[in-house]
Amino acid sequence: MESNFQPGVYAPTKLESLPVVWFAFQGDDLVILDNGQEIMLPQVEDLNSLNIPVEYQLYLGELHGQPCYAARVPKETELPRAYNATNIRWLLGRFDELTFQVAGRAKQILDWADTHRYCGRCSTPMSDHDTERAKVCGQCGLTQYPRISPCIICLVTRGHEVLLGRSPNFPTGLYSTLAGFIETGESIEEAVHREVLEEVGLKIKNLKYYGSQSWPFPNSLMIGFHAEHDSGEIQVDGKEIVDARWWDIKALPPLPPKESIAHMLIDSYIEAN
Repeated sequence: MESNFQPGVYAPTKLESLPVVWFAFQGDDLVILDNGQEIMLPQVEDLNSLNIPVEYQLYLGELHGQPCYAARVPKETELPRAYNATNIRWLLGRFDELTFQVAGRAKQILDWADTHRYCGRCSTPMSDHDTERAKVCGQCGLTQYPRISPCIICLVTRGHEVLLGRSPNFPTGLYSTLAGFIETGESIEEAVHREVLEEVGLKIKNLKYYGSQSWPFPNSLMIGFHAEHDSGEIQVDGKEIVDARWWDIKALPPLPPKESIAHMLIDSYIEAN
């Protein structure tokens, strides 16, 4: 992440830079201010000053020199005029990349805090670690850190064609690259070969790492690859993928947002060809 976000666990004793930037979530939706001209995050010393109650808040660090917090807003809260809670996916491309990354970090930390209130070993209420982003059980000593779920995403190519598929929950007409979670005991490369074979029945070769992207839906780390078609004909599994086709790079269907790693994988291949 860029140097103009400095992560932190506990706020300094005295915060010099105000107002505070708030990544406040109502359920899975981020609270934003839409004044009709631009979309902004709340920037006040205390959300209660806007009549927005907070169940709890967690310090995130400094964003562009300003302190920022993640906060959980009760679902039943009626937000003030011009404020609304919006699905974070909608904000992809509307916020700058760094702000979106910190929003994703905030969502994942809040989700982790929600699901680790009690010890998974002895059911005792958990406490915050003194110095780290962690929860500690005072009874049995179990320490729990935020976890991410590694997930591969791969663009399979064949000359000037790319393989794109449709998940059953995609918007109408949209196609994307293949993706799936890495299983326990599996290497990243093994996961790429397995997922492509399981989802579309193809064998691949010449696997090349592209890059990664944090993807907070809910807590994935997307690890991107390019691969070439080796053998086999498309046979979709009918569950994860309901349709898959070879597309000429000059005649592509609707794609995910350009800020997503799926779109970046496709763009990078087009640029190279």
